[in-house]
Amino acid sequence: MSGRPVIKKKSIDYSDFITSIRNEDSDELTRIIRDIMPRLIDYLVVTMRADYKNAEECAHQAFLQVYDRVKSGLLADHVNIFGYLLVTTKNEYLTFIKKEYREGRAEYTDDSLVEPAQQINYLLDEEKQRILKSCLDELDKKSRDFIEFYFKEPDAQYTRVSKVFNLSLSNVRTRKSRILNALHRCFRRKSDQ
Repeated sequence: MSGRPVIKKKSIDYSDFITSIRNEDSDELTRIIRDIMPRLIDYLVVTMRADYKNAEECAHQAFLQVYDRVKSGLLADHVNIFGYLLVTTKNEYLTFIKKEYREGRAEYTDDSLVEPAQQINYLLDEEKQRILKSCLDELDKKSRDFIEFYFKEPDAQYTRVSKVFNLSLSNVRTRKSRILNALHRCFRRKSDQ
C-alpha cells in the first residue's frame, strides 16, 4: 500500500476537452463544463477561502481564458487540462484579490490562504457531518485513524503526529494532504448526488 487514502471514486476523463473546443462540439463541451465548473469553484472556496460569488466569477473567467488559449492553439494536446484549469483559476482569484486590495475593497489577512489542515473545518458544519461520516467510512482504517486523530487534536504539531503514527514529518504532511483531498472529492461527489 502506498500510504494513499483509499476511497472508491468515479473517474472523470477530460481528454476530450481540447478536442471538443477545437471541433466546436457544444454537447460534449456542455457536459464537461457542468462537471468541471463546480470543482473549480469548490477549489477556491475550500482552498482559498473565497466566497462563493467571487469563486464562481473567477472560475468562469479562468475557464474563458483557457478556452481562448485552446481555441487559438496556444495549448498542446497533451497538457493536463484539469491541472491547468486549477492553476489558472487560482491565479485568476489571486489577481482578483490583489485588485480588490489595491482598490480598498478588501483587507489583507494572513488567513486568506488556508492551510490544508484548516480546510477540513469548512466541512464540519452540522448539515454536512453525515456526508463526511460516510466518506470517513470509505477510508481504509489507517487513513481513518490518522485523520480522526486530527479531528480530536486539530492543533497537533507534525512532530507529535509523527511520533504517534511512527511517520517522518514529510510523510505526515503528505498523508494529511492526501486524506483531506480524498475526503473533499468524496464529499463533493456525495453532496452532488
